[in-house]
Amino acid sequence: MLPAPILALAAVAAPVVLHRGLPPHVLLALAGAWFVSPVVAWFISRSRPARGIPLRPAQIAFLRRTARHTWAYFDVHIGPASRWLPPDNAQEQPAAVADRTSPTNIGMALASTLAACDLAT
Repeated sequence: MLPAPILALAAVAAPVVLHRGLPPHVLLALAGAWFVSPVVAWFISRSRPARGIPLRPAQIAFLRRTARHTWAYFDVHIGPASRWLPPDNAQEQPAAVADRTSPTNIGMALASTLAACDLAT
């Protein structure tokens, strides 16, 4: 990001060569945004300190039970028969599993796998 302020100053210094026909106020606004872009990028990229939210034992038990049920769904339905892809939906009565998938379900399968690994440790 270091070249951004330098290029912004160069753009303002040579408006005839770089920006023919742009009004000066537009040129200055664009160059100003370009000039401060490294500071904005640094500011929005800072990591925030982790906040510990105390949970009651009943809440922890509920979260673990929900995580187990979510993982169990993917553990049952993902395998060689489905080409390791989660089904789009599964119907209980009558029993039927869709032969298609969706990006959302693939993302949920990956997220539940990560959560299962985190909870196992």
